[in-house]
Amino acid sequence: MIDQLLENVKGGAMGDLMSKFGLDESKAKGIMDLAGGSTKEVMTDKLKSGGLDTVMNLFSSKENGESENGVMSSVQDNFISKITSQFGIDSNTAKSIADSVLPKITGMITSKNEETPSSVSSSILSMFGGDSMDSLKDSAMDKLKGLF
Repeated sequence: MIDQLLENVKGGAMGDLMSKFGLDESKAKGIMDLAGGSTKEVMTDKLKSGGLDTVMNLFSSKENGESENGVMSSVQDNFISKITSQFGIDSNTAKSIADSVLPKITGMITSKNEETPSSVSSSILSMFGGDSMDSLKDSAMDKLKGLF
């Protein structure tokens, strides 16, 4: 599901990257792929470490706290690092690119997540968890069975 959402963001955001930063289509596409990859990577790691509430709040209409802002900073740092290392773009320009692209991605994910009640995590888990979250859940259930 997350890949489909990222494809929806990609078209408009690529145009912005090409016009605002003078990137060719190939670089703009590559940078959008990195943005999606950084978002998925950081969110999946956060979910695996028990941060479901943080991720749920981040992609909601609720105000973000320190934890949510920290997660977004991690996404931004991850993304900027990838832009500079893979495309040789200086860090100031990479930060500007991140500031342009990441809000579009988080907005799209938030919009999708808001389609379900705030207490339902299935949308977020299906976007970022997938099979890895299923195996994590199965592992936790196996451990809990041993307690009873």
